[in-house]
This record gives sequence, C-alpha cells and structure tokens, in this order.
Amino acid sequence: MASLCAHMFLLIFGITMLQTASVETAVSHTGKFGSLEIDARAAVGIDRVEEGVDHQPNNSEVDDHRHSEGWQPTKGSSLMRDALQRLNASVLAAFSDGGAMTFYRFAEQAPRHKPLTRREDRKHKQEHPWYSENEDNILWGLFALVCVEYLVFYCFCMGPKAVEQPPVEIPPIDESLNKEAAYLKRTEQFPKPLSSKIHAGCCLWTIVLLVWLLPLPCALNFSGGKWHFSVGPFLVVNSVLHLLLVLYGTYRWRLYFLKLPKTQKECPILSHDLPLGTLEPTPMSMRPLYMSWLSYMWCMHVIYVPFMVKAGYTLLIRGPRAFKKVRSGAASPNLTVGQAFGKFMLETSAFMWFKKIEETNGVLLGYFSSQHLGPIRTLLVKEGTHDMQNIEIWVDLKERTVVRASIDGLDFMLCKVFFLIAFIFTGQSHAWLHSVCTWALAPEADDYFIRKMSVCTMFFNHLGFDFGLPQASAQSGREEFLTGGNPRSDQFEDELPYLDEIMLLGPFQAAPQNFFTPELAGKLVPYSRFCAFAYLLYKPFMALFEAEAVKICDSAEACFYHTVLHCTDHWSFSQMFNLSPNDLANLVVAIEEAKNAGYAENEPKIDYVALEPGLCTTLGLTDDFVKSFNVYHRDSPSNIRLFRKIYEIAKPLDPELAYHLQCCIIK
Repeated sequence: MASLCAHMFLLIFGITMLQTASVETAVSHTGKFGSLEIDARAAVGIDRVEEGVDHQPNNSEVDDHRHSEGWQPTKGSSLMRDALQRLNASVLAAFSDGGAMTFYRFAEQAPRHKPLTRREDRKHKQEHPWYSENEDNILWGLFALVCVEYLVFYCFCMGPKAVEQPPVEIPPIDESLNKEAAYLKRTEQFPKPLSSKIHAGCCLWTIVLLVWLLPLPCALNFSGGKWHFSVGPFLVVNSVLHLLLVLYGTYRWRLYFLKLPKTQKECPILSHDLPLGTLEPTPMSMRPLYMSWLSYMWCMHVIYVPFMVKAGYTLLIRGPRAFKKVRSGAASPNLTVGQAFGKFMLETSAFMWFKKIEETNGVLLGYFSSQHLGPIRTLLVKEGTHDMQNIEIWVDLKERTVVRASIDGLDFMLCKVFFLIAFIFTGQSHAWLHSVCTWALAPEADDYFIRKMSVCTMFFNHLGFDFGLPQASAQSGREEFLTGGNPRSDQFEDELPYLDEIMLLGPFQAAPQNFFTPELAGKLVPYSRFCAFAYLLYKPFMALFEAEAVKICDSAEACFYHTVLHCTDHWSFSQMFNLSPNDLANLVVAIEEAKNAGYAENEPKIDYVALEPGLCTTLGLTDDFVKSFNVYHRDSPSNIRLFRKIYEIAKPLDPELAYHLQCCIIK
C-alpha cells in the first residue's frame, strides 16, 4: 500500500505541475497575464539569474496584480486548478537554486523582470527559511520516492544470526565409485558466465536506471541557448510506468495466490509427507501455497524485470538467429541423432528413468522407462490426444548412443522419440520436478534466507505454470493442451487448488521413486556425469540435512531435488543445446526428420508439427540470468551449514557442477 500511495502522490503532483505548465506556456507566448504585462516566470513564481544576481519574485505581489485587474481563470481552467497552480508556484520556487535548474520551458520573447537586490534576496530567504535550507533537497527527495521501493525490496535483509551447529558425522564419498565416475570433470578451469556472478547484479540496476531515465527526453527542452528540465512530465511518466508494474503485479497476485492455503498444514497436498516409491497416482501442483503481496512485489521488481529482459533477448533475438543458421545450413550437427539422444538421456534429469543394465550380444545396454510416471498425453494429427503408457529407451552405455526406442511396445524412429522426449522434459516432466520441490518450501521459516529462497521458488513455479506452460501449449494451436489436462488430473479435483491445474497439461501426477540407491543410480555412475555427481552427494546431503540447526524444510528428499537436481538439470540442458547453433542443430535435425517422416502401420499419428513451436519456446528459457542477490551454495549465509558444506564436498568431485548449485528454483 505504501508503494501505491507513493506512486499516486507522484502522479497527482506531476499532473498538477503539468496544469501549471500549460498556463505558464500560454502566458509566455503573450507576455501578458490578464491585462497586466508581467514576466511569465514571475507569474508562476520561478526565479532566474540575471547578471549573477538571484531573483525571487514576490508571489503575493503577483496575486495582488491578478485581483486588482479583475483577473478571471483562463478558458478551460477552474478556481481549484488556479489554487493548485498558485500552491505549486510557491513549492516550485524552492526547487530552483540560482537558476541552476529551470523546470519549465520559457519563450525567448518573455519580458525581462528586474532582479532582486542582494538585500531583498537576503530578506526573502529570512522570510522563507524552510525553502532556503531545503532548496537542493526537495528535488532529490522526489527522485528518491520513486526509487525507494527498489531500495527497500533489494536492501531489506536480515543478517544471518549466529547458530551453534551440532557435530555431524558425514558419510565419506565412496572412493571406488568416485574413481569409476569417468565423466566427472575435476578441472578448475571452466567458464564462469556473467549470469553466475553476484557482481552481475550491477547489470540489473543499470537496467533499472535506464528504465527510470527513459522519460527524460520528454522532460528536456532546448530554449534560449540552454537546456531546461520540466519535472512534471518526468514524474508523470515514471509514476505511470511504476504504477502499471505494481497494478499488474497486484492483479496477477490476486488472480493466482489470494485464495490459496496460507500454510502447509492447510494445503491438501503439502499437509502429507512427500510420497516416495509408490506407483499410485499422486497429486502434484506447481502452485499449492499462498504468497504474500509484499513477497510478490519483491519478486516483480528484483526478479521479473531482469528475467524478462533475458527471456526477451533469447526468444526474440538470439534464438531466431540460431534457428535461422541451422535451417539455412550455416550450422550443422556435431552428433548423430542416436548420440545426441543418448547424451540427453544420460546428462539431464532423464537419467532418473533408468531401470537396469542389460547385456545383449556383448553390448552393455541401459534400459530406461517412463512407466513410473503413468500415462503421458500428447497430440494426434488434426484432432484428439493419445496417452502413451510406457516409453522405453535402450542406450549403449559405452558408446553413449541410443540404439532402440519404443512406445507401448511398438518400435519408433529414434528422431521421433528424441523429439517427444525433449518436448516432455521441457514441459510436463520438468513441471513435475518443480512440483516435487514444493515440499521443500518454507515461506514462514524463522531464517530470512530460507524464506527468501522459498519465495523465489514459488514465484518461478508460478511463472512456469501460469505463463510458460500455457504459452507453450497455446503455440500448438490445439485446444486439447489447454483443456485436456493430464490423464490422472481428474482424480484430484479436491486436492488441486485451481481448475486450471486440472485442465492444463501440467506436471505428472506421480510420486518420485527411490532412485538414489546402489541398485539404480549406483549402476549408472560410470556412464553419466550428472548421475554420478548427484549420487555421490546424496548421502552427505541427507546427513547434513538431518543435523542442520537451522530448519530448512520438512522433506530432505524434496530439498535435494530443490537445491541439487533442479539447477544442474537446467544447466545441463542449456549446455547441451544453447551453447552454439551447432549444438542446437543436433535437436533441430531430429525435429525436421520427425516432421517429414511418415507413419508406420499401427503407429499413432502424433502431431509433431504442432509440438514444435512449444519446444522451441521452452528451449529459450533454460538458461540463467543475472541476479542481484545470493542464490548459490558458494555464496549462502554462513549460519546455514548445509549449503556451504555441500559445496565444499561437491567441489572436488566436479568444480563446474558445484559452482552452479543453487539454493532455490530461479530459472
């Protein structure tokens, strides 16, 4: 409310200044006020410099001139407007210090007025001491009013409180597995992008400053050989811009968060422990909890603006350029479809589909299956949907190449399944990962850093579910993606907070499996960098979580998904396809082959053409953006042992992956 009040004050104040300016401009062109010839600047009570002597007109004298000549309000004005103009004239007189800054433009032909003598000037300052002492401060105060919300949202931070951490026995890293993890990169020499550094926050505030200064040309006018600055238009335009941001954020907050459960105990989903290992349908939501208006506004100012700048650049400039290079032949794939597909299955969160290792004709095959997630819905050509019950993939682990793929027992071309898997993992499957992380939310935690990280996650879940998924689905041009829902969604009408969660093709309604065991993840360690990194960290993470003195959340498993798996999944996917047009070509070639290939007998006619726009959009949202506050494990507060200690353990395993570990969902 304070922000709204500040914006409304600046808006009204600026408008009244504009009204004063309109009368002043008319006077400056005629050189008269009523029937009396008066200096236009004197008519509005603004001083000027002549021959080095300050001049301050006597406002009461101007008022006497008006009444003595039978002055009447000009056409289109009112007595109330005149009163506001005269009030503003007195206030504006305080803004000008020796003519250093003139707030309104003046006509060159305006009559000159005799300046005050030094004695008269001293007398005026004695009669108006408050103006004299605060002439330079009032203007900067107005500037600060609009900027103060940014400063409050950015700087309001409780310092970490000293917490005595109990001793903990951390399970040692399995050295035999560590040696087998051939794909972990131990080198300290790796690129550190600007977006991964806290100092890059200065870029955010540079953008904020530029937005703040955008209306400046509207307020500048060159007249009489000098630049003049009109504070009215400047404040009006900026107030309108900021007010629109606040009103838009308030509208979205009321639409999506106002009626949600305010605590986890009240939430029908989060009031139960995170289910693990079950194949039964499980309610999952990306937006299950209430977020306060203040928290939402903080996100709108500090997160939303830089994120949208980066997303806009990627989707409107960088992405189209890369696709144009690929489709024109200027960029070519550096991997075959089978190799790119195999790399995808091993180096993204798709590795959690792994079930077992089979040896066939001397070839070591990794078997991956989607069965634990339940049916996966996709589009058919022209109309209708198709529910895929089980997608099966066989990967030659030594060659890291997919050799076979099937859907519901029917063999498919690799390019088609690769296209479908990429679409699923940038949409429904990644939304499911976000939903699992909601069990790690603690918006009412005692520690400020934990609360802030929870708010960031809630906001990005909201952006993904209420903006990203609907936009990607709408680009298919098919209503089924927006109203068909998941095959299991209608089973949870009471648990899911909003109707759109039942209708939209959102996260899988399935529980995570007990994957990080020697029988599953342990078997995949020698062949997957991502899996090896996550599995070797899993046991130390669980031990540190249980011994952490600062309460982070109730579910250790969800916290691991939240602070280890999600960020590395984004980073891996972005490294795979967004580094160069040649990397992107590895996927685009599969997309084009899938679109142009025909359909085998009994093969469901999946509409690959309709799926392509949504996939291309989500590809541009995987990369990181600059942030002006700490989110990385390496920068986390010293009072929380878990994040710093996990970073210290992870750094010797793979310094690059450890460098990108984040304490929340913020991409």
